[in-house]
Amino acid sequence: MPVMIIKIVLISIAVTLLAMAGRVGFAVLTVLRNIKRYAKPRIEQIDLSSMLDPDGNYYSKYNNILTSEGFEFSGDYSVITDPGIETKMRVFKNISESIEADLYQIQSKDALKMMITLITEFEDGFTIATSTNREPSMFKLKNFRIYSLPDKNLKDLILFHRQKINEESKVRKVSQEKIKKSVFENIEDSYSKQLKEQLENGILKYDSATNTYRPTLYGVLRITFKMLMFSLEEGRNKSMSDTQIMGSNKRKPFIAFFSLFGSVLIVIGLLSYIKNAESSADLYSRLLSILLGALISIIIGYILKTKKFKDS
Repeated sequence: MPVMIIKIVLISIAVTLLAMAGRVGFAVLTVLRNIKRYAKPRIEQIDLSSMLDPDGNYYSKYNNILTSEGFEFSGDYSVITDPGIETKMRVFKNISESIEADLYQIQSKDALKMMITLITEFEDGFTIATSTNREPSMFKLKNFRIYSLPDKNLKDLILFHRQKINEESKVRKVSQEKIKKSVFENIEDSYSKQLKEQLENGILKYDSATNTYRPTLYGVLRITFKMLMFSLEEGRNKSMSDTQIMGSNKRKPFIAFFSLFGSVLIVIGLLSYIKNAESSADLYSRLLSILLGALISIIIGYILKTKKFKDS
């Protein structure tokens, strides 16, 4: 019986590792296939007022809120930085507070993502952004802090962003330079700066043959790791604090791995009933595999739901 238990455990570990390897391999292939940046963004001014969007009135319903909060309409734009992905954006600016509000509609071949982002830059180059985007940034962003508030409405988003401006204003001064530039100039400057930083960080490399930027080996591994960590997070409808904690804490996803191990034990135990048991010891070992797997899954599930994971 002990030999049978050891075999079950070893098979479970092997299956779990194969499943993880397959998942990592798929993620790596996805990164290699999809991540590509043009050397220069393709920007075009468009008119979104006549366009039907998936939300019916995605753009128009925010116009009144933004204008009542001191924002002025700056234009509609189409921005293409990646092959096969187009970003349509409506831009508003609050000149007096140096806040730019961008309403994004990002369209790829098989997905559509819509989000709102508020951005403010300070004179020392430090930038803060408050966004409804749930996903962590794939790149290393120097002097750039992103607050992810996916479940906040626009008014709450503006209120939070203003609070952060007030906090930062105690140690640095808000810049008026960027907010007064044209949208074209701002997009090109920000894009060029981001690419330069990723080159310096070793995440992207320049491909002269196609005039594009692609991820290095380190970049692929880093982006894949961040994608996997995000996919392991439980609950997509996270609050502000949940998003910030999960974005930086690495222990919770690691513990979640053992829940997968428990599930594999259960599956192996159930599959073993396809064949008739040769002895009572064989029957007990199968039952033990199911019970052990269930126990592991229950304990890990309880830990994940009740324990508070502090940032390390």
